[in-house]
Amino acid sequence: LAKLRISRKSTHIMMDARPALQTETIDPKSGKTVLKTMAPHIAANWFRAKSARGDKVSTIWLAILYLQGEGVAKDPKKAAELIKEAADAHVPKAQFMLAEMNYFGIGVPINQTEALNLYKRAALGNDKEFSNYAKKELWTLYDNVDGYSEEAFHWGEQFAATGYSDAQYDLGWHYRNADGV
Repeated sequence: LAKLRISRKSTHIMMDARPALQTETIDPKSGKTVLKTMAPHIAANWFRAKSARGDKVSTIWLAILYLQGEGVAKDPKKAAELIKEAADAHVPKAQFMLAEMNYFGIGVPINQTEALNLYKRAALGNDKEFSNYAKKELWTLYDNVDGYSEEAFHWGEQFAATGYSDAQYDLGWHYRNADGV
């Protein structure tokens, strides 16, 4: 696996924190639901308090705020620590995010072996969205390394089984060319 190349851009870990800063409330005059945006520093305090009580979703949102420097000083290392805490609690979203951080060296040294292990944990997790992201990444990563076509094919099959049409097309190409089959 030493041949893995960092040739793609991270698309998933730098999630937008703005939705986490918004809350729905009822306007007393109109009776309509409106979105109110919380100040980032208030949101950070709120997520920190909920995280301290064991809420791993809040831990992830707090980490995203640290990644972006929203309401807190930008601190990728602190973000990685928080994401690891949630990943260790078997949260697939956190496992995927920590895999990306390891793959690209965001807040942690680059460690592609750890990234692959975390992608696999996320792929086998119970969060459909991040499980699919992880299957796609595993397929892509193994498909670009000589000698790993069977492993790539395995993850390609897993990803195609989710119904993603591009994955099904690519899997057909592998069948046609007997690549990893």
